[in-house]
Amino acid sequence: MDKCLCGEVMDPGDVNYDGNGFQPNGYFCLYNSTTNNCLTNEVIFDGTGLKPFQAKVALNGTCSGGTFLYFDGTAMKSNSVGSLVCKASV
Repeated sequence: MDKCLCGEVMDPGDVNYDGNGFQPNGYFCLYNSTTNNCLTNEVIFDGTGLKPFQAKVALNGTCSGGTFLYFDGTAMKSNSVGSLVCKASV
């Protein structure tokens, strides 16, 4: 997959949940040239607990932002990200 040209700067410690545990390889608005869309795979806090958040957005659609979890090497932290438009890489 290719990172979309949305202007985002995501921490390399973005967290996803792979079914077995937290992994520091989540991504937000990541362009996939095979399917021609952008994918998000992160962990969010929804006010009651941590939940996996996955989304697929069509090219030129809007990737919904949110407060995502990331690991900075010492602790879990939150990172608020605004919505972005899905753009193909060049």
